[in-house]
Order: sequence, then C-alpha cells, then structure tokens
Amino acid sequence: MNRYCAKGLTMIEVLVVLVILSIGLLGVAGLQITSIRQTANSGMQTQAMILAGDLVERIRTNRGAIVQGNQMTITMANYGKAVGVDLPATAIATCTTSSGCTPESMADNDLYEWGVSISNSLPVTSDILKNNTYICLDSNTADATVCDGLGSTVVIQIAWQDSTEVVANGQLDDSTNIHTYQMVFEP
Repeated sequence: MNRYCAKGLTMIEVLVVLVILSIGLLGVAGLQITSIRQTANSGMQTQAMILAGDLVERIRTNRGAIVQGNQMTITMANYGKAVGVDLPATAIATCTTSSGCTPESMADNDLYEWGVSISNSLPVTSDILKNNTYICLDSNTADATVCDGLGSTVVIQIAWQDSTEVVANGQLDDSTNIHTYQMVFEP
C-alpha cells in the first residue's frame, strides 16, 4: 500500500483564500472612504460653527444696530437675512476707516465680510447662500416654526454642500447633500 501525502495547497484552495481576502480588503477600503467622508464633514461643520461664532461677535460688538433705543427691543432690520435674500454684494468703504461708519453701515459691511468668509471657507453656491443661509428672530426655538420674527432670540443658520455624498446609481444628488449648522443666541 502506497500512501500518498499531499503537500501544499491546491488551486481551488488558493482561489478561495483570494476571494475571502478580496472581500475583506473591499470592506476595509469602504470603511476608509466612509472615514474620510465623515472627517471632511466634521471639518466643514467645525468651520460653520466658527463662522456663526464670528457673526455673533460682530453683532454683539455692533449692539447699536440690533438693539433699538432704551426699550432694549431687538430688531433684525440691519443684521437680518431672510431665506431667498442675497447677502450684501459690496463692502461699505466708510467702514474700513476709523471713523465715518454708522451702526447700520457696519452691519451691512459685517454681513458682506461674513458672506465672503463663508464663500472662502465652505463649499457653497450663491443659491445655497441665498436660500439656505439665514439670520432671524425666533420667539420659541423649541417649536417647528423657525424665524417667526418675534422675541429676542437670534437664529443663525449656515448651509453648505457636501460633494462626497453619492446616491446608489453613482450620481450626486444635489437635493440631499446640503448640510446646515444652526446657532441660537441672545444678543
């Protein structure tokens, strides 16, 4: 009786190992892509938070443009930006010098500079800035109605487009990849 001892791997065993290894590597690659996407989105959200904080400080510095008279009534006439309205397109020349700038002009200049900062820091289009970014008053931030124009709570929303989200067919879906950050404060 001859005993035959096989040594080594057969071709089928090698192919099975390669298939299992390939599936594992594809999983790791998918995890890496998701990690990169989430890191980029986190960075954009952090940038939006910094930009909203910048506007809060601008508003608090120029308090005369938002608080009217001795009644301490909050108005968004100068710093407000409604949905569907563009941010100012030009800077106010008198606000770049040490004198000659009214609180109202400073508010316009602040909104212009803030819009430029958003455009330089986040992936936005003019339509996103116009239709998804706003500054308004809201009397009750817990309700579903945003910006009822009453009360003293200011709501700032910044929107940006996340170009890393792809739908199932491999195409970008512009309607679902707009992210927002909202900050609420009392001036």
